[in-house]
Parts: sequence; C-alpha cells; structure tokens
Amino acid sequence: MIKLSKRLEHVSRYVKKNSIVIDVGTDHGLLPMYLVENKIVKQAIASDVVSSIVTKTRDAVNKNGFGDQIKVVLSDGLKNINDKKILGTDTDTIIIAGMGGILTSDILKARKDYIKNKNLILSPHRDDELVRRTLHELGFEITSEEVLEDREDKYYHIICAKAGSDTKYTDNDYKLGKKLINKKYKDDELIKFLNHLINKNKNVIDKLSLSKNSQDKISLLKNENEMLKEILKNEKLKPKK
Repeated sequence: MIKLSKRLEHVSRYVKKNSIVIDVGTDHGLLPMYLVENKIVKQAIASDVVSSIVTKTRDAVNKNGFGDQIKVVLSDGLKNINDKKILGTDTDTIIIAGMGGILTSDILKARKDYIKNKNLILSPHRDDELVRRTLHELGFEITSEEVLEDREDKYYHIICAKAGSDTKYTDNDYKLGKKLINKKYKDDELIKFLNHLINKNKNVIDKLSLSKNSQDKISLLKNENEMLKEILKNEKLKPKK
C-alpha cells in the first residue's frame, strides 16, 4: 500500500475520478502510484528532471505492478512531454507539487499553449502569490484553494485552476489567496495559518522597531494584521455533520 505525506494526500483529493494526469517533479513517484492504486486515475505520466530519480521511480513503478498505467519520463518541467507519444492519449490534469512558485510559474509559461485545456493542481512551497498572478496572466480561473500545515509551522498551499476568466483580485487577494480568505467556513488549518501570519508579522515588527527608518514597513505590517484579525473575526463555525 502506497503511503503519502499529509500534503500529497490532500493534493490527491483534488484529482477527479478517471483522470489522466501528469505529475511534474514526481520525485519517487508516490503520488501517481497512489492515484493508480486507489483507482482515482486511469493512467499517469510521472516526470522528473533528474535521471537518477527517473530510474529509481521507474523501478518502483514496475516493482509495484503499475508499469502499464504509469509511464516515467525524463523531462525538464513539461518541455519533453508529448501525451499521445507517451500514453497514446491526451492527459487532462497537471500536478506540480513541492516546487517553489518561481519554478512552477516558469514551467507553466514555457508550455502555455499545451496547458490551456488542462486542469491544474499546484502546491508551491513558497511564492504562492506569484503562482496566482501567473495563472491569471495565462488565462486561468482559480477554482479552489487550501492551506495546510504538513510540518510544524510549515504551511503549504494547494491551488486548483482551469481555463477561464476570474473575478478581479486585489493585491491582498493575490498575497493571501482570495478563495481562502473568502471561505464562508474557515477550517482549523486556515485558522492556524492566519494566526501564524499574525504572529510572524508581530515578530518582524518587534525587530523593525529597533530601527528608526522602518516606520513605513511597521505601519504596513500592522495594517495587514488588522486585516487578518478581521478575517478571523468573520469566521463562521463549520456546520455539524
């Protein structure tokens, strides 16, 4: 039985039943194998830019009996991906999880025509604001977001998108995630994340207060904390099941 980290298990929840997926930067191929094992996807491409990882992943895929459904390929992002050549059919979903937001954005921009009809499931470990801006730049609508703590004080965003026009975003919407902060019911992970941001800003304010030339930055952070507190104040309890 394939075991996933908390983050990847949450990513798997956004994959639609009977999808055909590409997992970019697959590392050890755990996510594609999990998706196949649990009959969530029909087929998958597992790609990575490191040849030694590709070899180990291919061995693991074959050892677990998934060789007919998962094809492991060497590729720099999506540059060497040709669905029909690899699988004999088109894929419908691209997963990029665990990379930085800059690299994630670069991968998407490099194949902007190829990705335009795909469902995107992205989980950058930093620079999530840039990913949101890139998605809008490329003509995608952000359909849902989640944030979760996978390790102590280490938070990951999951951003899902599809081709389409989105509602207008403010700078704060891009920074925090409009679909997150506008959720009617704030889950425990989101509440923890918002409190984490408040405490992080407080620590920065304390350090900046030692400098006479940091008042503008301090003012911005204080205003941001007031906004975050307002979001938390509007929190509604989740309905009982």
